[in-house]
This record gives sequence, structure tokens and C-alpha cells, in this order.
Amino acid sequence: MNIITSTKNEKIQKIKSLNTSKGRAEQSKFLCEGEHMVEEAINSGKNISSIVVREDSFERYKNLINKAEAEIIIVSTNVFNSICDTKTPQGISAVVDMFNGDMSFSNFVLAMNGVQDPGNVGTIIRTADAAGFTDVLIDAQSADIFNPKTVRASMGSIFNINCHKTDNMLETLNGLKQKKYAVIGSTLNGDNFYNRQKNLNKIVLIIGNEGSGINEDVLNACTHNYKLPMQGKAESLNAAIAAAIMMYDIINNK
Repeated sequence: MNIITSTKNEKIQKIKSLNTSKGRAEQSKFLCEGEHMVEEAINSGKNISSIVVREDSFERYKNLINKAEAEIIIVSTNVFNSICDTKTPQGISAVVDMFNGDMSFSNFVLAMNGVQDPGNVGTIIRTADAAGFTDVLIDAQSADIFNPKTVRASMGSIFNINCHKTDNMLETLNGLKQKKYAVIGSTLNGDNFYNRQKNLNKIVLIIGNEGSGINEDVLNACTHNYKLPMQGKAESLNAAIAAAIMMYDIINNK
């Protein structure tokens, strides 16, 4: 069993660079960490180029490793720790090819406009999956969906729903409106969300930047703008929390 023990190994350097946006862009790959994430990646059928296993974890993950059609790289503890973004890694990671949806959407789409915190982006992806929104549309101003923190926060949902990246949110939304989608903007200055027209069967829900909200041009392109009413003294909700509340209510009233 060949074990890589040097952090200067060329393969290890390339894998380690996937923790940076430049490295991901150059290789068109990203890294996911942990047993659950690796299993979700394998089960999703996404293309996995390599599985990296810590030498003392090889036997534990043998069955999982055998499910993957990928190069198996066994490394020492110090090498494994050097490539991982987490402080206490589980002992297995996967290098996965980046993917992007083909702009073919189902009836319920969650769109992110300038959501910059990777944890929020990952949590919103996870919640969309749980609520029944099968498509996520994300613009270039939002955090990278393949950022390690985004991938980790998604808890594997990044592999289970259709993630579409767009360089032109307005153009994409206008195309969806032509296909009879209601485009709902989440804003502090909109009408009461709970008084909206119910039973719409094709919806795009847009969540905006954590501080400034939805871009004005995008907001103007919405067919409806709504706010979640605040009953207490809080002025607003975290972007991921607001997205969760609205997605579940939309699905429950479809």
C-alpha cells in the first residue's frame, strides 16, 4: 500500500489548492470532506476523480471506497490534515468535478442574488432540498457554491438538487417569466408575505444580500415583492432563516 507522507507531493499540492477559488477555477474541481459528504457525492453519480483517505482510516472506509470509481490516494495524518479545511477531519475526502445545471428548471426555484456568506449559501441549498425546491439559481455576486464552507453547510444537498450558476440574473429571470413563473422578491419594503396569492404552481423565490438585500434591477424585475412581518423588535431575519420560512410556506400552499 503506497502512502504519501510529504505535503510537497504534487498531487497533494493540487488537492490542497482546491481550498482556494483560484485552484478550483484552474482545475474545475472541488473538495468535499467527511464520510457523509463523500457518500452523498458517490450516490449522486457526480464524477469523482479521486478519494483521499488517511492511512489509519482505510479499513473503516473500505466499503465506501469500493463504491467509488476513482483513484484512491492514501496519505499520512499530517498530509491529510494539510489538505482539509476542517480542524478535526474525519479521515476521508473526495475530489469532485464541478457541475452546473443546464437552465432547465422545475416548478419551484430558489434564487440567490448577492448572498455572500458561504455558510448562508450552503444552508439555503440544504433547506431548499429539505423543503422541496429542486432547483437553486445563484449569481456571480454570491459566494461560490464549491467553497469548502458552502459545501460543508449544505450537508450533501449540493449533490441532490440542481444548482444553476448564472452570470446574468436579469436575463435568466426574464426567461423564466416568459415561461409563466411568478418571481417573488424577498424585501423589507414589500407587502405581507402571508397575504400573497396562494396556489401559484411555478415560482422563483429570490433571496438577496445579507446587508443590502436584492439588487434594485433584480427587484424591479420581480412580479411580486413581499416581506416577512416582524412581530417583535427585530428588524429583519438572517437570509437563510428567511429563505427557510418562505420556502416551506410556499410548498405548503402550492
